[in-house]
Amino acid sequence: MAKKKTSNRRIWGIIILVFGLIFATIGGGLTYVAYDFSTRAIATSGVVTNIEVNLPSSTNSGGTGGPTYKPTLRYIDQNGRPQSGQTFLSSSSYNYAIGTKINMLYDPANPGSLRIDSWFSLWGFNLVFLVTGLLIMAGGAALWRYGGQKPAQAKATDAAPSAQKTDFSYSSRDKPQSPTVRRK
Repeated sequence: MAKKKTSNRRIWGIIILVFGLIFATIGGGLTYVAYDFSTRAIATSGVVTNIEVNLPSSTNSGGTGGPTYKPTLRYIDQNGRPQSGQTFLSSSSYNYAIGTKINMLYDPANPGSLRIDSWFSLWGFNLVFLVTGLLIMAGGAALWRYGGQKPAQAKATDAAPSAQKTDFSYSSRDKPQSPTVRRK
């Protein structure tokens, strides 16, 4: 019975490890995309021309958060041409009024690809995925590695009876008892 329990722990450890690997891969990919964008991006300021409001799902599907906003920004590119595009992510903190001037980054090769010029907008979401994935992987690896071993406390209690002095005397008045069998 104990063998099956430790085997289940190791299987769950592998499942959790794979789940964490998926999260870390997504986070790593998004972080690479952000890095690639940041090496080409040009800083400028844009004006909010529209806000797309995303309301949370109904409570039947578990949505409990507030609305998120995805602004459309108009700006002048490095060649003096007017451009427009939506931010890469929507956020609850992007609730800007129409006409608000915002510092932003855009990709000159793809002027519609833009982001708000802030650390979290560029790196935060990606690194949350990456770090969460790495932590889940660490937990899964620990469960896989140490899930098959007995805890130290259980080992100490198994060793304790052999250290005690045992009396092997037998009296005819004592009722015979069946032997205790322990499997290791």
